[in-house]
Amino acid sequence: MESKAFYCIKGHLPKFELKLETENLLLAWETLSNIRAGADYLSIRFECEFGHAQITSSESLAELFEALQMENLRMLDGRKLNCKIISPE
Repeated sequence: MESKAFYCIKGHLPKFELKLETENLLLAWETLSNIRAGADYLSIRFECEFGHAQITSSESLAELFEALQMENLRMLDGRKLNCKIISPE
């Protein structure tokens, strides 16, 4: 990816920021569940307190998937990735 779409830190943070086109969200790690990546790591999906998140990219998201696993993500810029939050009905 040409410009960084996510930033990590050493250690654990209780929440990370998700930037979207219309708003910025703080997601708590304990609310994330069902984290999945496609076999090619071009897509990541997970459930959170705001609904179902879908992230897609033309480049590998393996590093982002690892940051989700390690819970050391500080900020995810969904504007630079194709990120959507689908709210529950």
